[in-house]
Amino acid sequence: MAFAAPKDGTYTTTVRFDDGAACLLDAAGSKNAYVVLALPPIDQPSIVTVTSLAMGQTIFSPRLALLDEKGALLRAIGRDAFMFNGSSLQTQFRQRPGEQYLVIASDSATAGKTVEQIQSLKNTTPIVAGPVVVPVSIGAETKAQLIFAHNGEVTATVAPMPKADAR
Repeated sequence: MAFAAPKDGTYTTTVRFDDGAACLLDAAGSKNAYVVLALPPIDQPSIVTVTSLAMGQTIFSPRLALLDEKGALLRAIGRDAFMFNGSSLQTQFRQRPGEQYLVIASDSATAGKTVEQIQSLKNTTPIVAGPVVVPVSIGAETKAQLIFAHNGEVTATVAPMPKADAR
């Protein structure tokens, strides 16, 4: 699978893991859905972002592997490197020289487990009272429960490293 043509130097692809996803067996004999992405050739330092999107009550439980041009493992990034960003799981890392392929696979150790989050919502509305505008904020908190799964949707992005602001 490949990344889409770059927009402003940023490559993006979205993968849907469903019943037709390729599977591999891990060392414990568990099946894991996976996809192999050829990383785009970038001649400058870049940041790779992998985001697992919640779909209803489930979220794909990802783990990553970075391989060289011959398919040898250079490094592994476990599920614990992903942090919640709203209702999505996300991780970012620098692409290192020699990393040619990104493997996104489900994590059988966490699939089927649940996680609870407290989500907060805040809405601010301006109220006009004559010549004065008063902001009124209303908020609420809800508890959401997600189940880590072998299916779902994952977006991967490769972007040039932001330049330092020279001041």
